Amino acid sequence: MRALTNQRRNLIVATRNITAERLWALLNYDDKTGIFTWRESRGRTAKINAQAGSVSDGYIKIMIDGKTYPASNLAFLYMTGVWPANEVDHRDTNRSNNSWENLRDIPHRTNTENQRKARTTNLTGFLGVSAHHRSNRFRARIRVDGKLKQLGWFDTPEEAHQAYVTAKRMLHDGNTL
Repeated sequence: MRALTNQRRNLIVATRNITAERLWALLNYDDKTGIFTWRESRGRTAKINAQAGSVSDGYIKIMIDGKTYPASNLAFLYMTGVWPANEVDHRDTNRSNNSWENLRDIPHRTNTENQRKARTTNLTGFLGVSAHHRSNRFRARIRVDGKLKQLGWFDTPEEAHQAYVTAKRMLHDGNTL
């Protein structure tokens, strides 16, 4: 099987995406609330003026013509007439808040910088902080341009976290803390 050229692959991907005109014909979008509603009935579940979409992993997804789209991407298309160039980020990190002022088109790295809470595997419960059990101290670190930067050792996780937040505000363009 012959490999697809980038131009052909882009054409195939583009034909799979809904156009702004089709989106405008099918759905209404309230830019203040981020809610999509159907303009016309489409089967048993999609009635006129009914809210479109369902929640999956915190994101609202909407099925149109057999393809499922993130509502955030559809909001971008609805408001601008074009697909986002990068990733659509939720400024407040609430995956279901698709109000227009909460969305922004940003590169993946910038999107990852918008993390606001520690992962569930972080034993300290503080973003950017890890515990060193032998010394009973806490280390603050931050990743910048793919490299891990040490911010120092602290007596409490709160102090370490404050150092992390200060650095994050200075070093991460995507940060909304």
